[in-house]
Amino acid sequence: MPTPQPTATPEPTGTPTAIPTLAPTPVRRATGNLKPFSPRRWEAPIVVRNSLVDDSDDPHVGSDVYVGADTFISWAVTNEGPHSINQRFFVDLYFNGAVVQRWSNESGVSRKGAYVTDGWAGLSTVIRPYSGKHTLKLVVDPTDLVRETDETDNTFEMTFDWMEPFGSLPPAVPLDIFDLSPKTPEGWSNAIVANAIIDATSSGNLSVGLQTYISYAFTNLGAADVPEDILVPVYLYFDDVLVNIEYWRGLPAAGTVVRSSWPGLYDAVHVSEGRHRLRIDIDPINQVLEIDEANNALEVEFVWGPPVAAPDTP
Repeated sequence: MPTPQPTATPEPTGTPTAIPTLAPTPVRRATGNLKPFSPRRWEAPIVVRNSLVDDSDDPHVGSDVYVGADTFISWAVTNEGPHSINQRFFVDLYFNGAVVQRWSNESGVSRKGAYVTDGWAGLSTVIRPYSGKHTLKLVVDPTDLVRETDETDNTFEMTFDWMEPFGSLPPAVPLDIFDLSPKTPEGWSNAIVANAIIDATSSGNLSVGLQTYISYAFTNLGAADVPEDILVPVYLYFDDVLVNIEYWRGLPAAGTVVRSSWPGLYDAVHVSEGRHRLRIDIDPINQVLEIDEANNALEVEFVWGPPVAAPDTP
């Protein structure tokens, strides 16, 4: 996942430009059936190990893993439906109930084919590792892009123990001197803005026939800088469906992060006419220990209209 750098309070932008109209969405037909599965010589659809497997055909069996040492996660998905799936879909990995990584498959999966990630090593970079028993869950097609013959078998869940190395000391707990919160930048109508015009600072012109650009901003109200070695995740939801995760590296005290004109909504979820909610949730996995953990989210309601011509720009 990208790790953009935090920016200063936004400067005035140039003249916004409109997005071309979108092609009509084809009628969805059930073609395949995505589900987690255990490839040959795998012990489960998710395998957690302390070392990489030398060859993809070698046995994939779990092993003891330790806090502060390498932890490799492998997972596998197959298509058990009657036809190939020839479209994008996502796969989410949850850690103790929160999404920590999303993969995008752009080409689909053939009938009886497989989509595999072997030896992902990023878990300890996106959460604060700590010893104990933890739950991993794999969710296939979490945004329901693919119409399947069976929508009930898209998940697999397992537990593993992250052990403390012998003789190690518990990690130091940061002081609660940070406070992450949504912020409305000067000139913006809200901390979340959705518009069919790039770099808009107020919401409007939303239509299912036009591209939607989503911008958001947040700040650190605390007294100290969030260090550069801490990744701050921001989750973006559309009607309670997670559509995007972005990580931001560090954040100075009183600094502002501005995410301008994210264009990926229609790639992540089906959007219908009517009222919908957008929500940002800053650091939902508690990478940063804060003074106030209750002010990290903001939800705003918007209305998407029927297909229309692209709006004029100022």
